[in-house]
This record gives sequence, structure tokens and C-alpha cells, in this order.
Amino acid sequence: MEKLLTYIKNKQGYGIIFLLIASLITSIVFSIELKDITTALTPKAILVAEDFLPITVENKQITSPLGIKKRIDINLNDSEIKKENLILPIIMDTTSDSPILPNEKLALFITKNYFYTISPIEIKKTQYYDGTYDINTFSTLLNKIVNTVSTLYTIAVLITNFISLLAKLGITILFGLLSIKLLKIKNKIQINELSRISSFIISFIALLQLTLDKVLMFEISNLSALLITLLLVFLYLSQLTNDTTEKNLL
Repeated sequence: MEKLLTYIKNKQGYGIIFLLIASLITSIVFSIELKDITTALTPKAILVAEDFLPITVENKQITSPLGIKKRIDINLNDSEIKKENLILPIIMDTTSDSPILPNEKLALFITKNYFYTISPIEIKKTQYYDGTYDINTFSTLLNKIVNTVSTLYTIAVLITNFISLLAKLGITILFGLLSIKLLKIKNKIQINELSRISSFIISFIALLQLTLDKVLMFEISNLSALLITLLLVFLYLSQLTNDTTEKNLL
């Protein structure tokens, strides 16, 4: 461990690459998990779709069924993710030419003029093609939607995790600078060195959180992870003080 910290300490940059790697690994794990879930739930979604189908489109507008307002929620909690409140609403509203979009983070919305795929980072509007949409057509469309939503969610997880880790890094650096003053460490550590060490510890704790959660079903809260990070950084800085004291005594 000491050799690893020495290697990190002597490298260049601010260690942001550690945060990016941790975010990337987390997003990949999430992507695989989400793909398994959506694949398992696709047959269920097709059965639910029978309540909406068939749909007839003429001149790029739904002509049948008209005057329908219906919502069916697919409960994703039937999957392995028990602790998440994952609901996929499929909503049809052909009562108006300009219905109000649902206030949902994730949803499929069918209107007279457009089909909407709603995700946390994008609302995608798709225009209809003339024809009759039956179960076979819906199955093909659903597979495309699943791939799109999975990709968007994976990107969202990568971005949000990276931003979250950056915020932890900022807090940790401020804490480290205060600790340096408290421990009276003078000219012994630079800001980039502190950032690299902090980034490594933050990333390590984030991956530990992920491993414990997925393997042992043991959850470490983000606040607890931050406190552990601050403690480890303080212990590292304290060790620098001890090493300097021992050298002076010699």
C-alpha cells in the first residue's frame, strides 16, 4: 500500500483519471444490470401493449383509437433490483392534438401526432409512419427503445457519478488544506499531490461501495463514504507529520 501511495504521489496531474475510471466501471455495471432487467421485462411489456394495440396511423396521425386516455405502469421491481422504485409508465392520450407531457423521469408516451420516449437526460419525439401497428410492429419498436433507453441511462449514470465524485474531491481537498494547517505541515505536500491522493481514495471507496452493494447486498451511504474518505486523508497527512518528525529526530 505504501508503494502504491508513493507511486500515486509522484505522478503528474490531479488524479481526475481515477474518478473517471470509477464512474466508468459503475456505469458499465449498471448498463449490464439494466440490460438484463429490460430483456426479462420485454415479454411483459408486449403483453401490456395488447391493451393499446392495434393502432392505425394515417397522414402521420393516429386515427384509431381516438378519444382514448389510458395509462399502464410496468413494475420493474419484479427484477433483481428490489431497493429501487423503478416504474415504466406506458401512457396513451389521443384526446387532444397537444396533450401535456407526463411528469415522469422514465416513460413511453403515445399521442395522436408523436411517440415520446422520456428519459432523465432526453425527451425523444418520434413521428409516426402511416400503417397499422400490431404486436409484431410494437415488439420491433420496443427492442429499439430498450437499447436507446439503456444507452441514455448508462450515460446519465456516468455523468452524475463523475460529478458526484468531483464534488467529493472538492470537499476532500478543502478538508485536506485545513488539516495541513492544523497539523502544521509546511512545504511538505502540494495541491496536486493532495488531489491525486484524495482522488485515489475517493475512487477506491466508490468501487468498494459498488462491490459490497452488488456482492454482499451491504449498502454504504454516500455520507458514510465521504466521512471514511476524510478520515483516510487525515490519517495520510498525519503520517506525513510523523515521518517528518522522525527524520528531524534522526
